Amino acid sequence: MINQEVQDLVKSQSEKAIKFVDEVKITSQKTMEDAGELLIRVKKAEKLVIGKKEEMTKPINAGLKVIRAFFKPYETQLSDAKDNLVEKLRIYRVALAKKEEIKIQKIEKQVEEGTIDFAKAEEKVEKVTVKQKIETKSGELRFRTDRKMEIVDESLIPRKYFVLDAVKVRREALMGVIIPGVKVVEIKTPITRY
Repeated sequence: MINQEVQDLVKSQSEKAIKFVDEVKITSQKTMEDAGELLIRVKKAEKLVIGKKEEMTKPINAGLKVIRAFFKPYETQLSDAKDNLVEKLRIYRVALAKKEEIKIQKIEKQVEEGTIDFAKAEEKVEKVTVKQKIETKSGELRFRTDRKMEIVDESLIPRKYFVLDAVKVRREALMGVIIPGVKVVEIKTPITRY
């Protein structure tokens, strides 16, 4: 819990700063100097608030860091084991599906040749069809069909699907590289020292 003295200090610093900033109108050299002084006081208040917050959060974060470090290797091992098992199940399921497809094709051929009727074929297909849901002692296992995208030839992809690397453009433009469609704009930003 945050003690009342700290709550009052943080609240008053913040509220005073907001009140003064809302009232500031910069119309002359004098009011610009006053605003500069106010900016310094606001930054000091901000620093005080952040300092109070960090006094409270640093020990908590240190504790969290130790707890996370303890659990991380076990989480990683279990995640890797789960992924490995999912892949093994997926591979086996694909193999079963291929066998199922071959058996169904044989049944279809028998129907075409007239050696079995539709009712018997349907019965046989039902027997060879891989179950979509498997009940276990702890729950159930299902197979979901996921779709994934695979790029086979990047050169054929239309330009609208490419993302601009704004960080790279900014870095190179500021280094003086001329880039069509980009200009460097200089903005004056007030800075303070106290």
